[in-house]
Amino acid sequence: MALSWSRCIICQKTTAEELRCPLRACGAKLDPRSVYSPFLQNVSEFNSLEALPISLSLPLDININVDVLIDKEASWHKSCHLQFSTSKLNKTKERAARKREKAQAQPEDEEVRASKTPRLSSHNKENCILCGQGGQLHEVTTFATDEKLRHIITELQDTTLLPKISGVDLMAAEAKYHFKCMTDLRNRYRGHISRKRQESCEKEYEKIKESQAFIELIEYIERSVDNDKLLFLLSELHSLYVTRLETLGVHKQKAIQGMLKEAVQQRDFSEDAMILAKASAIERSTAKSKTGQTRHTKAREPPLPLYIGFNVHAMTRSRTLIAKLYQMGISVSYQRIMDMLATSISERFEMDGCVAPACLRKGVFTIGALDNLDHNPSSTTPTSSFHGTGISVFQLPTESNPGEERPPVTLPSQGTGHSLQEEYATVHPVELNTKGSCPSV
Repeated sequence: MALSWSRCIICQKTTAEELRCPLRACGAKLDPRSVYSPFLQNVSEFNSLEALPISLSLPLDININVDVLIDKEASWHKSCHLQFSTSKLNKTKERAARKREKAQAQPEDEEVRASKTPRLSSHNKENCILCGQGGQLHEVTTFATDEKLRHIITELQDTTLLPKISGVDLMAAEAKYHFKCMTDLRNRYRGHISRKRQESCEKEYEKIKESQAFIELIEYIERSVDNDKLLFLLSELHSLYVTRLETLGVHKQKAIQGMLKEAVQQRDFSEDAMILAKASAIERSTAKSKTGQTRHTKAREPPLPLYIGFNVHAMTRSRTLIAKLYQMGISVSYQRIMDMLATSISERFEMDGCVAPACLRKGVFTIGALDNLDHNPSSTTPTSSFHGTGISVFQLPTESNPGEERPPVTLPSQGTGHSLQEEYATVHPVELNTKGSCPSV
């Protein structure tokens, strides 16, 4: 068939679409070679890849170059010209490269097995890949759609659709689908993900409830030990644990037995036995040398609760936290800490003759600065307002006179009887006379 230069050189069809010729392009001066030359080059590469996007009426076996196209004023439809664009050529090259890599990576026997896999044949390309029916279809044209479709079908483990996508490049096979079928597939995927998430939440809920029941069982054992009950039947503990789980909404039969079996299998008791033997020997030697005295003096608390209480107070200044530790038997009370601090400061006051920080040195020139501290002074309640005085002390040591370090503040012995003087310990109430006249200055 002879080529008609008055028609589209690509499809040679007469349609309602307007023909476009680079020689008659509007705008600035356009070099037609810059349009014809890339077109011919793209056509040549498509042909070498054996992947022409559409049937090409332009004969490639005769000598057709840019000069011939310019001389004949070759024109085309915009839709036809876009089929040979550089972007489509790049995608075609990527698909061809992937095919070559797969062919090189797969052994011959895998290629034979892959050939037996159901693929999209030429007779069903016009049918929906999801339902197998015809109609108004949409083509898989992007890698994102290909990847998303594979992910959804693989996640659903659909035995009907898995063979259709296995070993098939959906874009190269020109796979098509109904929009409704794709929507239904995505809805199935969302429901599947929701069910998995719900199952995960239910498992997490069961773990939380099992932990709660186990903690309550441990508390029961500790209370029983405090009441001199040292022997527990496994069936009794199991019954209590399972009953509590059923109350919390968790049904589990083999609970305690399985936990104990795993613990016994994983634990080596030889080391524990050696530790208990050593502890028994120490206890026996201590009992022989016992003279009736306790391990610490009865006049004051053991050192550990004092250490914990003072450290927590120094780091947090939290009365609530110290009170909780005191209730648990870990620390001394907050009032005891305050009393001991006040007694220690009182001893240092008697030594120095004034209230000053323990870090100050003796015999150094010292400067003091005072200023008011006011926070929310317009408030009518004392809880949200504050009025006080800030005192800053500066010392100026020199190389010749670095000063003398004072000993650190230590806890006093029992019953020292030190206390702050009246002017430091007592703040007398002050009444403002708002009715009388102001005193003269």
